[in-house]
Amino acid sequence: MGDRALLVVTDGREIGCTVYLHWRGEEAVEALKNAIPHMRKGDVPYSTARLIGCLHMDDPDNNCGLGVFKALKALPPTEADSHGDAGIITYNCETGEANAYHGYQANNK
Repeated sequence: MGDRALLVVTDGREIGCTVYLHWRGEEAVEALKNAIPHMRKGDVPYSTARLIGCLHMDDPDNNCGLGVFKALKALPPTEADSHGDAGIITYNCETGEANAYHGYQANNK
């Protein structure tokens, strides 16, 4: 079924599109950390694009299972927003704060 994770960039006001990983939930936090140096503080669309670019370049499976869809309606995300497995990881490109919700990554804080 996969090891799914959702990644979302925000600045505390704007919510970027949701980035979907089907097979890399266990690696999602590390992948986010690797993308942060390429992001722009306070710029949600740019930072989301850099995250997607880094995930695309670093995927050992040739991007099988990388997707993008509409932004969450609100933060913090609800359990209904989650696809299960690793859950939802949010990154605030203004403050640098990351949080994990509704999955096993939430237990790794």
